[in-house]
Amino acid sequence: MNFSSPESITQYLDGLVQCIRDCGVSEADGELHHLLHDSAWTTSSEWLGEIKLLLARVRRTNQESLSSAALEKIDTFMAFVDEAWNNANR
Repeated sequence: MNFSSPESITQYLDGLVQCIRDCGVSEADGELHHLLHDSAWTTSSEWLGEIKLLLARVRRTNQESLSSAALEKIDTFMAFVDEAWNNANR
């Protein structure tokens, strides 16, 4: 997956917040919303890393509660972060 701007990343993740909320995992949707809209980051890699860590925890601790769509969105975004970091370190 490719994103054209930071705003497109935020839009994707806002959709993921709603998807997680729809699955009843409310503590995770609040944390993700906070990372997206209420926090300041020194670098984009720090921002992406914090989001990836949160999503990995959400996936691990709520796997039974999350829909297949939510799990797919989480996996897609985590793969995007891995690819971005790999490309940055070439």
